[in-house]
Amino acid sequence: MQSQETIYVFYASQTGNSESISKFVTTELQDRGVNVEHHVLNDHTKKFSFENKPGSEFRRPRICIFVLSSTGDGDCPDNGNRFMRWVCRRTQPEDLMKGVKFTVLGLGDTNYNQYQKVPRKLRDRLLQLGAKTFYKCGEADEAVGMEGVVDPWIENLIPALGEVLKIVSRGSSRANSEDFMGADSSAISPVKKSSDAGQVGQIKTECDVGSTALKEENSEIIEPAVKEFCDPRRPFYAEIATCRYLTGRQAQKRVLHMELNIQRPDGTPAFEYLPGGSIGILPKNSEEEVQKVMNLFGWTDKVLLLEEQLPTGLLNITDISLPCSLKSVLIRGIDIWTTFSQSSLIELSTYLQDSEEVDKLRTLAKSSEKYATFVRNTRGVIDTFNAFKSW
Repeated sequence: MQSQETIYVFYASQTGNSESISKFVTTELQDRGVNVEHHVLNDHTKKFSFENKPGSEFRRPRICIFVLSSTGDGDCPDNGNRFMRWVCRRTQPEDLMKGVKFTVLGLGDTNYNQYQKVPRKLRDRLLQLGAKTFYKCGEADEAVGMEGVVDPWIENLIPALGEVLKIVSRGSSRANSEDFMGADSSAISPVKKSSDAGQVGQIKTECDVGSTALKEENSEIIEPAVKEFCDPRRPFYAEIATCRYLTGRQAQKRVLHMELNIQRPDGTPAFEYLPGGSIGILPKNSEEEVQKVMNLFGWTDKVLLLEEQLPTGLLNITDISLPCSLKSVLIRGIDIWTTFSQSSLIELSTYLQDSEEVDKLRTLAKSSEKYATFVRNTRGVIDTFNAFKSW
């Protein structure tokens, strides 16, 4: 399908799950010939705008897909809080979002009291400002496994978008919903996160107690109760005291029970935390394994990377100083043992030279069953790239 209407896919993500799923949705739409723009929510007024201002350099989004989560105990992800404050201002006109059709996929965890707080707040606020949903909003629960909701939600999103494109385009033949859905719409599957346990040893942790939260009544930032906490620029090296599987070895989504020793040598805790706080684990790969990856691609350590060549998330890690070597980035900044998400596999397929291998990798990424088998039998970057030869 080739539609003149642009679909906007927005995300706000603290750990990367929402971003990964939003990329997967974007790729699925692009494969069907749809014009798609993919943005983080905080890029509002920088790369897109909902404001009705004469002479604006941006075309106002009319069909929107929001993928976002609540982090901590009902906090908004850092890369979406500025947009949330803007849209929740009391001074916004009641018809600010009139003409906008949208849906929301929310990610959350029922282990926390404020389950789906941010996705629900966004949905309610958009409706309050005149927007209308074109497809039911989804809520995925990390506590029971997100794939049970995400998978069918994405699958049914495709025909719903075909219908709304036909309506928005006023029946134009260029927006035929049957062409848009295509023959393989049932093959769509969501991004799933999976990881393999590394050796028990030293890891680097960050305590994200200071995530910002939104007040219901006026959308002002609530200051965190704890002022001193760890972050990527002030990391604390913690020993793993206990690490064991809570799921079987063959489980597609492996769950670990891990206990960290956060005491300093003098017996005092390295940082304080509150209920709802989260700890991020930053990878530190062995030089031997990193060298295997570099040998696989024929890379040398003579390559120096500048700030603009690094992902934003790596710029805050103190162990990486600029300009930095490729090897230091692979050791400190990238988890080479993580399993590639389905959306990442689709992106990787564009680098394959052999058309049969391209089709094989894309089919694998779009099939939940084949992807599950791949996850069980593959460990990280090396195994994935060794499985295909035409890079």
